[in-house]
Amino acid sequence: KHQKFTAAEVIGWLRICRPGSVIGPQQHFMADMEQTMWREGDLFRQRQQQQAGSRSRLAEHHEMESMSTGMGSIALGGEGGRRSHGRHAGKAAGEEERDERRARGERA
Repeated sequence: KHQKFTAAEVIGWLRICRPGSVIGPQQHFMADMEQTMWREGDLFRQRQQQQAGSRSRLAEHHEMESMSTGMGSIALGGEGGRRSHGRHAGKAAGEEERDERRARGERA
């Protein structure tokens, strides 16, 4: 069913593994069921692929959702009283300017 073996291949393998395990009516039944089992296997694989696609889309959704909730605490330029995450993290705009003037040798 899943590997698309023919009925003759399966019967041959079973007879090698356990002689006498497939006899007359069983052999005919397996040959009659071959196409049905292949269709069932195809349907099974399609469902598996659809479920795998659904799981990956769901995982992407959760990942994006967690990223968006984590972005709420980031502010650009220190606006809104929050700290910036740049080169001078935690410094107010006036402190950055004063530090730059000191670096150039100017007095405040």
